[in-house]
Amino acid sequence: MSNTIKPQDLRLGNWVARYSYYRDTFIQYEQVKDLSIEDKVYSPLPSSYCSSIPLTEEILVRAGFDPFGRDGWFSLPVTNEWSFIRVYSKYPQFVELSVNRHSLMPPGIKFLHELQNLFYSLTGRELEIKL
Repeated sequence: MSNTIKPQDLRLGNWVARYSYYRDTFIQYEQVKDLSIEDKVYSPLPSSYCSSIPLTEEILVRAGFDPFGRDGWFSLPVTNEWSFIRVYSKYPQFVELSVNRHSLMPPGIKFLHELQNLFYSLTGRELEIKL
């Protein structure tokens, strides 16, 4: 298992990959339903049994992103046709955020929970994901 998550990086509603007690077998994707100050994600396992979900083409599609152009770009409207998030699936850390034709590239978004947190910060809504 890799991509262990720090509990302080999560918020309620984030998706994580849950692993077995021995941390060697993937069990399922799960939403965080409760957080504690004792470094645990109650799913009901400690956060050491949960892992970040990497941004892949499949995960992006399940999160409502559509292929954009060629070469692995995926796009999701945020508020209108000029405000969107684009992710380059081959190198997910390349995320373009465009708001009313002004673009920037926020650093370090490689995992689903980070994308969920960005979307929530921009819209105040949860990113709907079908896992």
